[in-house]
Amino acid sequence: MMDFNLAQLTIVTLSASSASILLGKSLRSVLRRIIGGSSFVDRFSSAAVSAFILVICTFEKMLPFMAGSELVYYVMTFVYGIAFSRVFIDFSPSLCTPLFDHWKDLNRAFLFSPGGKLHQSRFVGIYRFLMHFIKVSFTPLLGLFAGYQIALFWLKFLWDGMMTSHHVDNLPVLDSCVESLNTDVTTGFLLEFTVTLFFLEVFSFIDSYFQQHHKSISSTVADSIKSLIVCIVLYLCIDITGAFANPFLAYVIQRHCLTSMEKWIAHVIVYLTAPMIATILHLILRDSLARSQKLKK
Repeated sequence: MMDFNLAQLTIVTLSASSASILLGKSLRSVLRRIIGGSSFVDRFSSAAVSAFILVICTFEKMLPFMAGSELVYYVMTFVYGIAFSRVFIDFSPSLCTPLFDHWKDLNRAFLFSPGGKLHQSRFVGIYRFLMHFIKVSFTPLLGLFAGYQIALFWLKFLWDGMMTSHHVDNLPVLDSCVESLNTDVTTGFLLEFTVTLFFLEVFSFIDSYFQQHHKSISSTVADSIKSLIVCIVLYLCIDITGAFANPFLAYVIQRHCLTSMEKWIAHVIVYLTAPMIATILHLILRDSLARSQKLKK
C-alpha cells in the first residue's frame, strides 16, 4: 500500500479506471467466445460490462473529491465523459437505454393493439407500453445488476491495501449512505427531469450540428463540448440532487440511503420517474421534428 498524496492518488485512480475499461471489454470478448453470441448473451454482457466500468470509474473519481480537490474531480469527470462516448457504444449503463433501443416497438405498443387497431383507451396503451418495456429491459437490468455487484467486489479487493492509503481510509464509503437528494421531492423531480431533458436535447443538437456542418472535424471535439456541459451542470447541481440523469447510477450511489418506504418513494420519483419521463418526451419531440422535416421535403 502506498502513502497518500493528491498527485499520486490522481494517477492511481486514472490507472484503475483505465484498467477496468480494458478488463471489462476483455471479459466480454472472452464470455462471448465461450458461451456464444446469442441475443441474450450479447445484451446481458453489454449491460454488465458497461455497469462494471461506470461503477468503478465513478467511485474512483469520488476519491479526489473526498480528499478536498474538486478541480481534480471535475477534470476526471471531463476526461471520463469523452472516454465514455466511445466505451459505451454497445450499451449506455442506464435504465433509459431500452427506451432508445426499443422506442419504435414501445410506441407501437402504446398506440396499437396486437391486431393493429388503435387503442380506444389510453390506459390500455400505457399498460401495454409498460409490459413491453419490462420485457425488453429485463435482460439489460440483469446485466446492470451483475455488473455493479462485480464492480463493488473488485473495488473492495483493490481498495483494501492494494492501492493508496486514501483508498483504505475510504473503503467504508462503498457500503455507506452517500445522500445526494438535498431538497424536497418536487424540486428534486423537476431538477432531474430538466437536467435529463437538457442533456438529451443539447447533445442531440450538437451531434446533428457537427454531422451537418463539420463532418471533417473529429468527433472528439463534439464529445469534449458535451463533456464540458456535463461538468458545468454537475457543478451547479451536485449539492441539490447530484444531477445524475441516470436511474442506475443514482441507485448505486445512494442504495444504502434507502432505509424506509418514504425514502424509496422519494428516490423512485426523483431518480427513476423524472429521467424516464424526460427521455420519453425527448423521443416524442425527436419523432415530431423528423415528421415535420419530412413533410417540408
